[in-house]
Amino acid sequence: MKVMKSKLYVIAYFFIFIVFINAAKCMAEETTEANENPNQKTSEKPEENANIAPYLNDINNIVAALNELRFSSALYSLEALTALVKEKQTDTIKSFFPEVVDQLSIASWGSSGGDVGFESAKYVLYSSQLKDSDDNMIEFHVIHADPSIIEYDNILKKQKLINALEDTEIINIGDYQALEKKMEESNFIEHNIVISKDVMMNVIINGEISEDVVNEFYEKIKFVELVNFVNK
Repeated sequence: MKVMKSKLYVIAYFFIFIVFINAAKCMAEETTEANENPNQKTSEKPEENANIAPYLNDINNIVAALNELRFSSALYSLEALTALVKEKQTDTIKSFFPEVVDQLSIASWGSSGGDVGFESAKYVLYSSQLKDSDDNMIEFHVIHADPSIIEYDNILKKQKLINALEDTEIINIGDYQALEKKMEESNFIEHNIVISKDVMMNVIINGEISEDVVNEFYEKIKFVELVNFVNK
């Protein structure tokens, strides 16, 4: 029991410490900017305060519970805060992708990657499916900080490694390179797109979907915004 309490203290206080450090940093930057521009008026947008309020409430609940040795309550509040942050992250990443492409529309989305062939689902930040009425589908996963990203990047840089892979070739998708694996007999195509050293997309195209529709899907993705958000 003492070990569990100790771990809970460490996790909670570390999380709170990071939040407060970031808040202090932002306040310091705002103060510096105000000092450098004395004629510039500072203002706080009410909607920004409203957005951060739920996070602060949970942090306050965690601190209060720890001070009162209510460890179960602290853990519950910590889990609630984690779920809230994940939900916000999912909603933001979702905004970088199209909800409709030709006859395909979003069928599901979330932060759980399931079994997508990567080391662990914990590296899957976002997953979604675009489907039509005949179950033709584009399924995609945003992968972050998975060790396999380095392996894919190395393969893309070495043609000899590509030659050893069956039904696989290098293609360009916008400004990025990808490994394309085709199984034409089953209408199955898989793309592994290395967007940056830390971000990759795994895309599965299954069914009767034309190349034009696939290209439209990629053209509608906000790749730059996605990388900037993930690497914040």
